[in-house]
Amino acid sequence: MLEQKVKLTVGKEGYIAIRDHVVSASEDEVVVTMKRALRIHGTVTDAETGEPIPNFEIATIYETGGRTLNDRSLAFTTGKYEISFNEARPETQQLQVSAVGYEPATSDRFNIDEGERVINFKLARSISFDDATAGQSREQIKPTGPRRMTGVVRDEQGKPVPDAIVVTYPHIGAETVTNATGAFTLKLRDMQGSMGRTIWEEKTTYLLARQKERNLAVAVELDTSVDTVDVTLAPGVILSGKVVDVEGQGIPKAELSLTFWTSSIGYGSREITEIDKTGYYEIKAVPAGHRYSVNARADGYGTRYAEVNTGGAENQRLEVEPLVLSVANLSISGIVVDEFDQPVPGLRIYAYGNGQPSRETFTDTKGRFTIKNVCPGQINIQANSQDRAPRQLHARTRAEGGATDIKIVVSERDSRGRPILKQPPSLVGKSLPDLEDINIDVLPEHTQDKILLICFFDMQQRPSRNCIIQLVKRAEELKQKGVIVVAVHASKVEKNKLDEWVEKNRIPFPAGMVQGDETKMLFTWGVQAFPWLILTDRNHIVSSEGFKLDELDEKTKKADEK
Repeated sequence: MLEQKVKLTVGKEGYIAIRDHVVSASEDEVVVTMKRALRIHGTVTDAETGEPIPNFEIATIYETGGRTLNDRSLAFTTGKYEISFNEARPETQQLQVSAVGYEPATSDRFNIDEGERVINFKLARSISFDDATAGQSREQIKPTGPRRMTGVVRDEQGKPVPDAIVVTYPHIGAETVTNATGAFTLKLRDMQGSMGRTIWEEKTTYLLARQKERNLAVAVELDTSVDTVDVTLAPGVILSGKVVDVEGQGIPKAELSLTFWTSSIGYGSREITEIDKTGYYEIKAVPAGHRYSVNARADGYGTRYAEVNTGGAENQRLEVEPLVLSVANLSISGIVVDEFDQPVPGLRIYAYGNGQPSRETFTDTKGRFTIKNVCPGQINIQANSQDRAPRQLHARTRAEGGATDIKIVVSERDSRGRPILKQPPSLVGKSLPDLEDINIDVLPEHTQDKILLICFFDMQQRPSRNCIIQLVKRAEELKQKGVIVVAVHASKVEKNKLDEWVEKNRIPFPAGMVQGDETKMLFTWGVQAFPWLILTDRNHIVSSEGFKLDELDEKTKKADEK
């Protein structure tokens, strides 16, 4: 007869929680050793005066699979903060601080382990700095410390459900578990206007409740202004699939995580579940009607994720495509140089990608780097200055696992990560550069004897988005005037993300993105800011550049007269 196993979850304030600790049901006494929670505290001051900044927000962010996710955001006063981490994570974390009138700042990376750390921030003043408002609380923020929201979780028959895990996305309160009467308490902080909203543009808070043993779950929009909430669980969806190697053999020691997606933001957490020798697993109590990704990793292998939507489940079950992990037995190496082809030492090199493990290293004194234990196939590589370096250098590229001749050319960025462009030569009076260089599918015969309007934009910036939206509204009018609009995303993003954004905004004109070295490409096109408009005459000689959208009619009329 097989010995029955029991999973324990142990939590205590001030300590790192232990989840799904397996013990034998026959044991009379179980001893669990807990580590003290990591405590980080420090000050936030004005870099010029050294004076404390009275109101600010701090978000916890981390990267996984090449994607940046946020964990929680908190508001503080008096120029000081203190944060405790009681949930272990495999990924390194960063703190990002924001205040009215100041440029955001990001800490160095750290691991969640036992101990105490001091991280102080000195914020540089932004170009919009105003003595009258700098360091003041945003109108919606009420940084008065945590408040409490209570609730009860019930099943469809109205009976209380104990041992249900309750969590909010974004994380405006620590994860908790219902007691024997189904009750729970969330310690909340007001998220209105906080960093989690302004940076990530998250507009909806979700509450998720899961009772895995009974396969009951729900994800509902949460009104954060109320003090009490009743939650009714429904039958959850069971996700099932396999984690295997390239030969189809199971990887029973793999680790799984489940990411809940809202719009473009994902909130991930490790999913403790058994994986048998064939690689088969089940993830129970997944709320129906939402989008998720199942992520797998294993020591000595790469990573892989698959996206699913539980709205398509049949009989509360949904099969996930196999997560095939490649052996991580290759290396990549190369050199990082600046725009003058000089080696750059001390830069952080971060490698990632779906199918690849996340790896990082630093360039040596000769600008060279080697990253070991990567998989065959394409891998994304970023090169960045360390957070407090006097010059913020950045570049990203792609390579194949095993490549030994990678050359990365970095360029300087401002405090918000935007390229600092040198003054490029004007294109006015010159022929328009080749559209093939920006991977735009426009046939020459379609542009013959037409005026061209090129818009360089960044979909992460509001002015760029507004410019594109206005051009969409005028697309038919411009077409009738013989004007062909072409949109160019000024930085490299995943093609499917750009395609989704183009489709969502119903952009009727051709859209693409810069290719090759971003800095060189933008310099070639004379781009100095975003959005950046370039207008040609019907012979495709540039007549105007860098003008405002409300000047378009006047510029078009002059171009048509040439």
